[in-house]
Amino acid sequence: MIPSTPRDVKVAFVNQSGVEITWQSPLETGDQTHVIYDVNCLIRKICSIDDVDRDNCLYENCSRDVRYIPNNKGLKMNNVIVMGLSSFVDYTFKIFAKNRVSEVAKRIYGDKGNFATLNIMIEGLGKL
Repeated sequence: MIPSTPRDVKVAFVNQSGVEITWQSPLETGDQTHVIYDVNCLIRKICSIDDVDRDNCLYENCSRDVRYIPNNKGLKMNNVIVMGLSSFVDYTFKIFAKNRVSEVAKRIYGDKGNFATLNIMIEGLGKL
């Protein structure tokens, strides 16, 4: 069994070009108690005007200028700092909870796992 969705995802800190994202562990860790996290950064490009839930939006991956501290894959902690973000861009972050069973579920069933989302727009000018 794969872990449930990470809980209480929020912005702990934000400045002109970076954000710290924190979250709580999932309620269900699955058959394995050791949970790791992957964070994906996406830029929202096009949405229909009436799409409140963002289900019909087109996204693209964030540029290679975006940096993660310590990284964005296999995190053993419940936070990440994302730097190199641009002002006035609508970002969506997906935080995936994974365990040893997650990769098997992805290969066999195409299940990418449970994730929480956070939408944010950085305001201001400049880069760190």
